[in-house]
Amino acid sequence: LTGPRLLLSAATVSPQPLTTLHSLAGFDDGSNPWAGLVASSNRLYGTAYLSGPTHGAVFAVNADGSGYTNLHGFDYYDGANPRAGLVLSSNVLYGTTVYGGGSGWGTVFAVNVDGSGFTNLHEFSEPVDGTNSDGVLPTGGLIVSGTVLYGTAQQAGRNSRGTIFRLQTDGTGFTTLHDFTGATAGAASYAGLVLSGNTLYGTTRSGGAFGAGTVVTVNTNGS
Repeated sequence: LTGPRLLLSAATVSPQPLTTLHSLAGFDDGSNPWAGLVASSNRLYGTAYLSGPTHGAVFAVNADGSGYTNLHGFDYYDGANPRAGLVLSSNVLYGTTVYGGGSGWGTVFAVNVDGSGFTNLHEFSEPVDGTNSDGVLPTGGLIVSGTVLYGTAQQAGRNSRGTIFRLQTDGTGFTTLHDFTGATAGAASYAGLVLSGNTLYGTTRSGGAFGAGTVVTVNTNGS
């Protein structure tokens, strides 16, 4: 070696202390936050799976831990138990609930960052013999591209194996892009999607050639 070398010892790099920004109190502000956060400026937004008041909540907190606010508490009829995180676009938060809504099988919702304007964009339909046109139980988060939201539902659909769907941010134009078959394409998509160009990528928990799940891709037009 001809150049100078920098030697680091354990003493030169010290771990930084962990800071608890907020301890959720249960009924008042929610509990069991399964998913990650989304940040905008110095404000963090997330979901709590339970409580707030009874069926989960959307919350906000400043990056220094101050200003914790329960933006929306689910009452089951407007959705229940958000397991995934949120996406943010133009001061509007979008997310999913696993249960609740008109049929009890989950919702896609929107709420402003100040807690106003809560809207159910889509309520998943009641399955008949395990099938329907849109899927049920959306456990994964959404992604947003312009005015379009994309997501997954883990069960039902036309083949009882879950779906990939899209809809407009105003709740119109719900479309099932793909119905999983459980065979080579997999079944039970629990996670959200990623978007590159006009192509969506995702995973399924089961199905595929060996029954142990798949990595899948589909174009945003469903092809």
